[in-house]
Amino acid sequence: MDSKTICVLAWNHLATHPGGEVSLCCISDHRDAASMAKNSQSQLLNLTKNSLDEILNSEVFCNTRKQMLEGKRPPICEVCYRHEDAGLQSKRQYENAQYPKTLKQVKSRTDTSGAVSLDLEFLELRLGNLCNLKCRTCNPASSSKWTTDYEALSSELNYLTQYNCKNEGFSWPEKSEVWDGLLTASSKSLKTIYINGGEPMLSQKHFSFLQSLIEKGDAKKIELIYSINCTLLSPKALDLWPHFKKVVVKVSVDDLDKRNKYIRYPADWNAIEKNLQTLKKLPLELSLMQTVSAYNFYYLDEYWSWAQHLNLPVAYNYVNDPEYLGPKALPLPIRQKKIAQLKGHIASDKWNELHSLFSNTDYPELTNKFIEYTRSLDRLRKERFTEVFPELAAEFSQPECFEVSNASQ
Repeated sequence: MDSKTICVLAWNHLATHPGGEVSLCCISDHRDAASMAKNSQSQLLNLTKNSLDEILNSEVFCNTRKQMLEGKRPPICEVCYRHEDAGLQSKRQYENAQYPKTLKQVKSRTDTSGAVSLDLEFLELRLGNLCNLKCRTCNPASSSKWTTDYEALSSELNYLTQYNCKNEGFSWPEKSEVWDGLLTASSKSLKTIYINGGEPMLSQKHFSFLQSLIEKGDAKKIELIYSINCTLLSPKALDLWPHFKKVVVKVSVDDLDKRNKYIRYPADWNAIEKNLQTLKKLPLELSLMQTVSAYNFYYLDEYWSWAQHLNLPVAYNYVNDPEYLGPKALPLPIRQKKIAQLKGHIASDKWNELHSLFSNTDYPELTNKFIEYTRSLDRLRKERFTEVFPELAAEFSQPECFEVSNASQ
């Protein structure tokens, strides 16, 4: 089958949001909830209120499958197609290669309305917003620690994305019926579970789900993937992991020491390094996930050297929402200078990716918002950007633009 538009994830996968909403995948278009399951009245469906059949065969999901089968590019999947047009491997291409048998069956498994029977092979679960960090590139939908800061900032910055900090859907990981439904929908086919947060190590109920998979004898067929912040490790997780076919742990660390604490506040660097050493001794696949933003772009080579010293691979996750915190928010001359410096100091495929994505266009409006946001959050948290990132600040034509009068001295 011609798979230039088809993505297997539209057939064998779901991606939950911390608030209980569900999308086709984690990088589909979430603006205005475009890729989230809705009913006929355009109301969002939710794991706390709707069945998996309602969600997975909602209009958004069905229409996407039909468009793909017709050789069309669904707009909500533009991120992958844009990467492919730039000559880069997309998530679509990667996932299709992981499930070749299912890819061949997508047409026969789909009825004329675009509906399918529930036969999930890949679960991507964001376990509510319970978290112990409030990363600068995050928000209250993904971190409960963000709520107070968000409420203070939203009265000052009118361009912040609107979030319902009291969304009852954040409690979905605590509901047994949701986990029972997931067990049923994937009972014959489950191969991969990707678990994120919030912070998964704080979410207790999902450990019961893993225990059920072990008791059913399914765990030995399942690859378990975690994304954690590595500030804490749950003894329960360490007990359960050996029962699974494979365990992959992706550690979210965005920079080194004080810079990481500033970006991923208030992450304890000593705890991270200690837990990394613990994980390195376990029979699992360990890697680093660096969320590349305007804050750490200038220091990618230092991070790369640190990772090489630990003998750990690095994957990049680019901030694109909000754009004013992504790499494009840095003035073009700063990006171009840094990209030139990075050549030969990071992996060539990473360098090619950075060069392709960030070396061509200036975005002064994003730069202005980045400065304003940084200054406002510094004022709120009593921090100083220029103190933590002096080298980057010096690259700006007016470094003093980041200063606030009442930041800690």
